Amino acid sequence: MSMEEHLTLLIRNSEARAIDLKGSKKVKGLIREAYEYKMPEWFMKHLKELKNSEEKWLKELQEEQRYFRQGLNPPFIYG
Repeated sequence: MSMEEHLTLLIRNSEARAIDLKGSKKVKGLIREAYEYKMPEWFMKHLKELKNSEEKWLKELQEEQRYFRQGLNPPFIYG
């Protein structure tokens, strides 16, 4: 598997996890379902933290793929 294919697969999986957590127009997310079922506050907080970390990870992967396509090293290598 090439680096491009690997990054594309990681991005696709990360997008799917983010949609599972926050939902979309067609699908209820886990967070919305947890509100409907009146889950405990600690559980809601945990789901929101998962969603935020997944969105951050997705942005990092997209940035890495963008740099890879331009033939550059990602910024995290230098810092």
